[in-house]
Amino acid sequence: MSEKCNLIVFSDRAYNAIIDETFRKHPLETGGILLGHVLDNGAWIVMEVLPPGPDSVHQSAFFEYDEKFVNYLANAVASKYEIPLSMLGLWHRHPGNYDKFSSVDDGTNLKFAKLSKVGAISGLVNVDPEFRFKIWHVSSPLKYEVMDFEVGDDIIPEEFFVLKHRKGGTTLVQAKAAENTEENCDYSIERNEFPEEERASGCGKVPEVSSDDMAAIIARLDAAIENTRNTNEMLQVIVENTSDANALLGKFMKKAPKGRKSQVAKRQKKDAESK
Repeated sequence: MSEKCNLIVFSDRAYNAIIDETFRKHPLETGGILLGHVLDNGAWIVMEVLPPGPDSVHQSAFFEYDEKFVNYLANAVASKYEIPLSMLGLWHRHPGNYDKFSSVDDGTNLKFAKLSKVGAISGLVNVDPEFRFKIWHVSSPLKYEVMDFEVGDDIIPEEFFVLKHRKGGTTLVQAKAAENTEENCDYSIERNEFPEEERASGCGKVPEVSSDDMAAIIARLDAAIENTRNTNEMLQVIVENTSDANALLGKFMKKAPKGRKSQVAKRQKKDAESK
């Protein structure tokens, strides 16, 4: 891991989160936490930007994180990736066109920089009236270096986007087979099998299911089928009742016009007699 910061790259998701948070809290100050990776070539990859939290403080010239929320969310989000994310730094908005760090900012930035031997990164947003974003590398003792940055998923290595748990990943059978393999078993996801010589040595065998377990599985399937059958029977009764109701309604509609005409005739006769 390089201790030199040469370039900062934001995923589309991360940069969009900064803009979105800025205008959702406009015109008040706000901010967020940056999570990602530091590469050996000195590139810093920002994958996620966390919101400041429901109990954060937003004023026209002051901002404070909901620290308990941010700590919880940082751990939750960082661990969902196959390659876990690290805390890289933070960003916040300043009022008007003031694009320098305050003395309070210096203390916060130094605190983040001391968390890692490679330091931290810290961004500032201004809306004056256009959205502007600048970002610095922060080292300890306190030293700032303004950095260039790029935005785009296409710049970031694909493996950084892989989630730890995902649909279409290792199947249950493959997972069970892996539990029964020795450490030197070489499973190939592409081939969906173990090499022939390793299958012969016992690699990749799926655990056998006992007769009791199989009976229990069959019983659950039978119960599900019976429930489905009962549901279908109930639906059939509803359909038949609905058909009967529609038939009755049709008969009523046919009779209704005659009844209506009869009522009108009686009313006309009554009116004539009263005259």
